[in-house]
Amino acid sequence: MCVCEILYRAICQKCLFLLFTLLLGVHSHLAQSRLCTGPTKGGMSGLVKNGEIMFGSLMPLHFGISGEEQPSTKLPQIPGCIHFLPRAFRWAIAVMFAVNEINHNDDLLPNITLGYFIGDSCFGVPQTVQASLHFMDPTSEIDEACNYFSATCKCLSDKKQFPSYLRTDPSDVHQASAIVHLVQHFSWIYMGVLGVDDDYGLKGVTQFIIESEKNGLCIAFNDKIPKITDSNAHRNLAEIVQMTKAKVILLYTNDIDLIPFVEEALHQNVTGKIWISSEGWATSPVLSTPQYAHILHGSMGFALRSGSVPGLSDMLMSLQPKITQKNNSFQLQDTNINSELIQETFTNVTSPFGNDIKIDNPLRSCSGNERLQEAETSFTDDSQLRKTYVAYVAVYAVAHALHDMQACVTGNGPFHNNSCVNTNNSEHWQVLFYLRKLLFYNNRGEPVTFDENGDPIAVYDLIQWQKIGDGRIHFVKVGGYDSSASADQYLKIDSVIIWGSPKHEVPQSLCSESCRPGTRRLPLRGEPFCCFECVPCNAGEFSNDTDSEDCVHCQNEFWSNAEHTGCVQMPEEYLAFSDPLSIALLAFASMGVVTVIIIGLIMFLHRKLPILQKTNHYEIGILLIISIMTLISCVLFVGRPAQLVCQMHEAVSCFCLAISKWIFIGIITVLQIIFHTTWALIGHPDAIRNTQTKQGVIILECGGSSSAFSIGSIANLGILVLICLILALKGHKSSVAENETKFIIFSMTYCVLVGLTFVPAYVSTQGKYNVATEIFAIIATVHGLLGCIFVPKCYTVLSKWKEIVHFDCNPSRGTTHEGGGGKCIFYHEVNGNERYILIATQAEVQPMR
Repeated sequence: MCVCEILYRAICQKCLFLLFTLLLGVHSHLAQSRLCTGPTKGGMSGLVKNGEIMFGSLMPLHFGISGEEQPSTKLPQIPGCIHFLPRAFRWAIAVMFAVNEINHNDDLLPNITLGYFIGDSCFGVPQTVQASLHFMDPTSEIDEACNYFSATCKCLSDKKQFPSYLRTDPSDVHQASAIVHLVQHFSWIYMGVLGVDDDYGLKGVTQFIIESEKNGLCIAFNDKIPKITDSNAHRNLAEIVQMTKAKVILLYTNDIDLIPFVEEALHQNVTGKIWISSEGWATSPVLSTPQYAHILHGSMGFALRSGSVPGLSDMLMSLQPKITQKNNSFQLQDTNINSELIQETFTNVTSPFGNDIKIDNPLRSCSGNERLQEAETSFTDDSQLRKTYVAYVAVYAVAHALHDMQACVTGNGPFHNNSCVNTNNSEHWQVLFYLRKLLFYNNRGEPVTFDENGDPIAVYDLIQWQKIGDGRIHFVKVGGYDSSASADQYLKIDSVIIWGSPKHEVPQSLCSESCRPGTRRLPLRGEPFCCFECVPCNAGEFSNDTDSEDCVHCQNEFWSNAEHTGCVQMPEEYLAFSDPLSIALLAFASMGVVTVIIIGLIMFLHRKLPILQKTNHYEIGILLIISIMTLISCVLFVGRPAQLVCQMHEAVSCFCLAISKWIFIGIITVLQIIFHTTWALIGHPDAIRNTQTKQGVIILECGGSSSAFSIGSIANLGILVLICLILALKGHKSSVAENETKFIIFSMTYCVLVGLTFVPAYVSTQGKYNVATEIFAIIATVHGLLGCIFVPKCYTVLSKWKEIVHFDCNPSRGTTHEGGGGKCIFYHEVNGNERYILIATQAEVQPMR
């Protein structure tokens, strides 16, 4: 039997059955007209009407179980229920109304009288099991085909485990999908989730998490709302919600289990949150009172699509406290139910707000004159019938299946040999066959059918809780969800949503603000993926999108702009003629050229002086010319580099420095010419665009040749300087008549010092400053040579001479005089100091006189 199967799943597989489920069962023995005459076992309470075909339904007419302890010496009793639940009673009335309506419909199941038994599950496992066992009673007229209209767990779509399960309430898969579409529509990426600790909450939350992961949502926390009253647990949950950055919180629960948490949230004044409701409390009259409006105003959720049941309101209005056991419409096995409704409405002595609220006044007996028309209650409001309408449709679904089975014509039947069902002895699988093939239209003109999993088309209304003038909550339809629509039309949002913010703007729910262009997201360790910090892109990288995961490298010769939102052409850097640094260097070079020219004129004009007569005028001329060429070569370093210029200044500058030494040999000069010519032609020095040395700048420089040429050139210069220095030192020791060697020593020492300073300075600079260092070294070297060698000569030549010449041919001084042709030492007194001038014959000295 169906109930046996479900009980097995519930007990053995921990699939708690019907904690919020309304069950419809149907007896398929059409030919039998047995009446339910036996009393209900165990004092089972419920609503009963006898008929040829009996419908079974299980509804939570009460909630809360009596906690009284039972002595072990007595037979255990099923715990009693405490609080009456009016809206569930309205669901039961809808079933009763549908049965009565069908019984009076000559076009649907004619000549068949339907009956029902509606048991009270009391939101508890013991009462649910008791009612289910009643369905399995041998005297029960309820058989195996089962149609559920409120069990929404996805697990019940598994036809291997639940082959006879069909429902008119959509699966939680669609509800989870609808909620995901909703939060995506408003860009609520970061949200918290609380689910009641039972199958409804746990399986619903699990399905939502699956859907959210598929769609990139970020879950701040996922905690359970306890089924039992636990003030500490509810306090901790409220604190978590209060502290989280998430502005949107999904509450996947029913209203009864949610009440203690809402009470605690009210106590802690948890405001500023958007509560997303599951279908279990989306239109709860219990929570929509002014008491909770401060907290729950603005809540949104999906509720079953509303429908209308013409005539139901009159039946609800006609209910009276006293109903006889043999009423024409229905029969009560628990005669207190109707009285509880009236007492709930008029005296409000039973609390709909939870098990933790005590009721001081006992139930009073009704006078019998109370009328629901005289009270303002949601029980009689049929403007938004949702589960009530689903229960109504469920009865009609089973009735239409039975009608199709009864209307089968032999020879055109769906079974073996085109046979029909033997209505005198039908089987449950035959009824189930017609239910699965069912297609009829409800009173809204919409088709009612089941898919291969026994599920209906999911159609929801999007409800927002809006506070009205008197502080009460009004349920406003602001959109809808239809699983049969195209993918981009699943969710529709109207423009009547009212937000709680001062500017009525859509609230944001983010863990981290979006990263602007020019930055990238860096995930925070231990936090959900939507929690991150924004890190600026590195130099040479950019991002031009919001919330970029990575920065992109700029292309070659491009660099990121200041904001790192794009790339721009790198500026070129070289020592331009207009650069102040190059102007200063060229000015010093020009001064050096002028100095060389002046020195050359002085040397030329005073070339017959004794001090210059022993000087090799050819060598001096060469040295001065090379000095000028070296200074002029500095121009090759300034300006935009080109291949020809690079070939010249890489070689010529070193060559000029090399031969501008005091002592040189022809063979060395030839070797230098060969070396530097090879460097220029084979080494391939060229103008290169260097983008690696300096960030964001293209350095135009000469390079590309092997480092062996540069090392060889520097080594050559060093060897020449050392040779010159050694020869000068030797000449200084052996000379007694010349002062030239000490100036050569000075000049070579100066060259060594310049070289030692130049190398680290050249290595530590880059770009145009590197070139400027090289130019400065050239200029400093030339100026040093001029200062050490030529300036002293010029000073001597230009000094004021006193015309006192001593002629000494005294042999004691190591000189001889041979008839006027011998060599004598001539002295020239300068500023009172006697200095020897030269060794010459007397005839040679005559022109000086």
